[in-house]
Amino acid sequence: MKKHYSIIASSLIALSLIVSAAETPSSETSEEKVYVLDEFQVIGSQEAVFNMPGSGAYIGPELLERFEFSNVNDILRQVPGVYVRDEDGYGLFPHISIRGVDTNRSAKVTLMEDGVLTAPAPYSAPSAYYSPTAGRMSGFEVLKGSSQIQYGPHTTGGVINYISTPIPETTQGYVEGSYGNYDTFNGHLWYGGKKQTDFGTFGALVEIYHEQTDGFREIEESANGDYDGSDDTGYDRTDYMVKLSFEPDWERRNVFELKLGYSELDANETYLGLNPADLNDDPWSRYPASADDNIETKHFRTYLRHLIEFDNENQLTTTLYYNAFARDWYKLDKVNGMNPAQIMLTDPGVLRGETTGDFKIKSNDREYYLYGVQSKYEHNFETGDLQHKLSLGARLHKDKIDRYQDAATYNDVFAGDFDGPATLTGPDDEGNREQETVALALFAHDRIEVGNWAFTPGLRWEYIDWDYIRRDGRTPAEEDSGSYSVFAGGLGFEYALDNSNAKIFGGYHRGFSVPSPGGKKSGNEYDEETSDTFELGYRYDNPSSFYAEAVVFYTLLQDLIVEDSIAGGPGDGNVGDVETLGLELLAGADLGQLFDQSYGIPVRLAFTYTDATLDGDVASEDPESIFGAGEDGKQVPYIPEIQVSFTAGLEFEKFSTYAVVTYVDERYADARNSSQQVNTDGDPDARFGQLDSFVTVDLSAFYQLTDDLQIFAKASNIFEEEYVTSRIPHGPRAGAPRLFSAGFNYRF
Repeated sequence: MKKHYSIIASSLIALSLIVSAAETPSSETSEEKVYVLDEFQVIGSQEAVFNMPGSGAYIGPELLERFEFSNVNDILRQVPGVYVRDEDGYGLFPHISIRGVDTNRSAKVTLMEDGVLTAPAPYSAPSAYYSPTAGRMSGFEVLKGSSQIQYGPHTTGGVINYISTPIPETTQGYVEGSYGNYDTFNGHLWYGGKKQTDFGTFGALVEIYHEQTDGFREIEESANGDYDGSDDTGYDRTDYMVKLSFEPDWERRNVFELKLGYSELDANETYLGLNPADLNDDPWSRYPASADDNIETKHFRTYLRHLIEFDNENQLTTTLYYNAFARDWYKLDKVNGMNPAQIMLTDPGVLRGETTGDFKIKSNDREYYLYGVQSKYEHNFETGDLQHKLSLGARLHKDKIDRYQDAATYNDVFAGDFDGPATLTGPDDEGNREQETVALALFAHDRIEVGNWAFTPGLRWEYIDWDYIRRDGRTPAEEDSGSYSVFAGGLGFEYALDNSNAKIFGGYHRGFSVPSPGGKKSGNEYDEETSDTFELGYRYDNPSSFYAEAVVFYTLLQDLIVEDSIAGGPGDGNVGDVETLGLELLAGADLGQLFDQSYGIPVRLAFTYTDATLDGDVASEDPESIFGAGEDGKQVPYIPEIQVSFTAGLEFEKFSTYAVVTYVDERYADARNSSQQVNTDGDPDARFGQLDSFVTVDLSAFYQLTDDLQIFAKASNIFEEEYVTSRIPHGPRAGAPRLFSAGFNYRF
């Protein structure tokens, strides 16, 4: 605990330095380069955070541009209370936790893009691998307090809203390109604007985002020489988007917006990690046994949104949306009938190609779709001395997953040089199923202001109808269906101190996370996961000086749902309760102006302390579950106690440079909090054990050649810290090594 005290002390010292700049302008609140329709966002701006009934965060274009962020894990670590577990080193498959909930596949977090559900099937398959392309986003919003009552279905963790590039008010364009080590290329182009006509204002935006790399992991040459290690381990991703808007010249304000998007990903990723000895020898290597592993995804998304302002007090926003997502993950599943995480401890030579074995390859084929309609009505009115901002909302939603898995077994061949059948041998009998959900959600949320006080009561109700079909191959073998309803609610408060720039806030929020139809079917019958969260905080925001926020929170999470905890398992069900106590600090200012310097020194601190422990023994009986045999008081897997992100910069007229230092505390890979790589049956298993703390340092530098042209260079993990970021799905894997790139951006 001594190191924790020192880290907390250091963070508080950094916080005090920031707060001492109270009369200096904040760079965080400077004018944005593009303008956004606030009605189509969850928070809208850094300034709007000040008037939130609970805790939340807004990450705008300026912070994203300082570090040329494209990895969503790097972005979300800037938000107190948010933890991420990296799997691939590039943020392709983030595992997000808010305030100590289970990180696995972001299943307990409501993910949205532009206020619309964006996970492939958030009801039917909440643990699906997916994240929007972070590099094309203009901002991120995170809700952790009582205001998340307006969103669902997973609010035990919180809400994350990705904000896409808005249509600018004036015609303009942007192009960016960069190149880095491991033959990494990033390109981003958008062009658009608005034009006034006799019929109204038309707007349009066209955007293309592309990134590719050979990957930093190197596949070893097989021991027998049959495989030469020439395959890359990188990915290729392209994202297209078109937005069209029309604001007719009518008496009442109306805004129509159509968004169309399509993205493709081809990644040579793998579930397979490394044996401890091989990890120490070369943490960024891969076994020849994983050479054929690959995932391909295709994602189409669209919405049609309409906003009407009846008058200054009444507004209605309605959105029709549709998403379709397909993926095929062709990956190593079994070796000699064992999970690869087990055999890498007992017989790693078969993975290196030193000995022969039976390799089972599985094609994890998935198709998802979702569509629905959602409306939000806002009404401002007064009752006596009380001022109300009432929000009423409804959403009718349907989503579905069609899961089909081919499999092939290659017998007695050297790893990475498969000579077996050229095609998959047919449907695997494991996990082929369809899951479908129809959900009706209603909410009411009111902001009531009187004097220096504001109160925000809210209620949410969802009715969920589900269907489940399990198949042997393509033949239905089991069918089930049912329905249920869930309630959530919250009450937030704010008190404005005599200094109008300061507020005390707090509240209570009851959240829920619903199981998939497979969790509800006969024989499983999982209960929905619920949470009761209390928070109390202080917030200061002065556009001409600095901003700061401190929040203490307590959460009791009941009936924790664990599904597919180690990738591929049937799920553990409701394993028990979790109790979380935490502290979140966020502060920022410009120290250069404090000392009357001609240059800027923007600083920003994000600090989180989280004590997330099991409240009683967990009930999972699966020996391979990371939640197996957990005891009362043990830490939740993959939730560190301390996380710190500190950024600082120097800003001159034409040159600027920034640094971000990230510290993540030690974590455990299983609920037993054991340092041993054995499962609950005592068998060797690399998915279990401890993960050490780590510190990374990232740097970026920019030079303004002209008013519109800028060149930059950036480097992440400059000291090449070697650390294990995860032990699942199949064994430990290291975080990314030193990555650097250089490029330019041009505005026109």
